[in-house]
Amino acid sequence: MADFGATKITGSGIYVFKTGDDSFTIKRVVCSPVTGKINVTCDNEKYLPEGEITKDSDIIAGKVIGIFSYV
Repeated sequence: MADFGATKITGSGIYVFKTGDDSFTIKRVVCSPVTGKINVTCDNEKYLPEGEITKDSDIIAGKVIGIFSYV
């Protein structure tokens, strides 16, 4: 579940990124309170970290606020 009204980075968490007109990807954002840097990473070790972005980046489509799982 994602909050698509949250289009600005408000802190570390998992965010939805726009990757095209109708495509999205989910990435972890890590904010450093010491340096102020915002790094985009992936929990899947097969992928390299994405790098740094700015707090006002316009590629944020939303923030993940929950998950569903089947029992």
